Amino acid sequence: MRAMTNHWLNYLEEADVAEAWRAESTSENSVLSPRYLSDPWKKFAEAMSKGLSTYTVRVEYTVPFASGDSFTSHRPRPDLFSAMCL
Repeated sequence: MRAMTNHWLNYLEEADVAEAWRAESTSENSVLSPRYLSDPWKKFAEAMSKGLSTYTVRVEYTVPFASGDSFTSHRPRPDLFSAMCL
């Protein structure tokens, strides 16, 4: 998420967007493979699409219980990354 945020901020400031990804790539944590150096927008689009995939069209089904409680099947369970992308 930090790389994506810095990518966008660099874009707004008309700076090198690839630098945001390079800054997050270390020998222990490589978020940027060499193929993205030439097209960091592809990495941004793939990461954002992955984060937003939780929020797709779906059918939810709610099963009511006699106790008054209910269970909803197919409800999205977004993680922090997905929520931040939204």
